[in-house]
Amino acid sequence: MKKLILLTVFLFSSFTSAHELTKKEKKVIYDYISLQLEKKLITREQAQVMWVEATKCCKDEESV
Repeated sequence: MKKLILLTVFLFSSFTSAHELTKKEKKVIYDYISLQLEKKLITREQAQVMWVEATKCCKDEESV
């Protein structure tokens, strides 16, 4: 299950790496991670890592 979650996050983050995330896109990511956390499929630490990985692309672009 963890591998499936990580694969999903990886695919989603690679899809979004080409542009800055909008507030709507960030909300979708947040809701997805929050739902998994509520269902206890992931830990709080895993959720934090997922959020950082999903939003990291935009921080890299802003610093360029």
